[in-house]
Amino acid sequence: PDYCNEGQEEWWAVSVLFPDLYVESELGTVMDFHHDRSGGLANFHVMVAGDQLEFVGFFGDVENPEYYYAPVGTIVRNMWYDFVYHVKWTADDGGWMTAWVNGKKMLSHQGPTLYPGIPCYLKLANYHAPTGYASMIVFDRVVRGTSRFAVSLTTLE
Repeated sequence: PDYCNEGQEEWWAVSVLFPDLYVESELGTVMDFHHDRSGGLANFHVMVAGDQLEFVGFFGDVENPEYYYAPVGTIVRNMWYDFVYHVKWTADDGGWMTAWVNGKKMLSHQGPTLYPGIPCYLKLANYHAPTGYASMIVFDRVVRGTSRFAVSLTTLE
């Protein structure tokens, strides 16, 4: 793709709703920027662990990656989460990933954001551990732009 490549700086926004039909599970992924090779962990995840949301990013050796992490908080049903990301994709120390949730800065990572020589792509998901029940997540407003003003619905801290 023409995004998520070495040296690119990008702004993204994704709006997510966890309706009453969302079923909590032990571990799952809501969205990620996933590298384009088989195996290994995605470069950046919005993950769920029970009723908790968290950001987790991976970089370095795809077989034995390093990571960064930030908690987001307890999932609130039927409330829109407006995620905004400002990222510079790079496998070296010159990168960053900053993430806001409903205008509040929740993650500020300085350093690598890619695996060396491997670009990534955006992936929306409702991956989760088996629960025996159907589960629903609603996505809206997937936007890529050149500034926070082009993607954000609210003022960013």
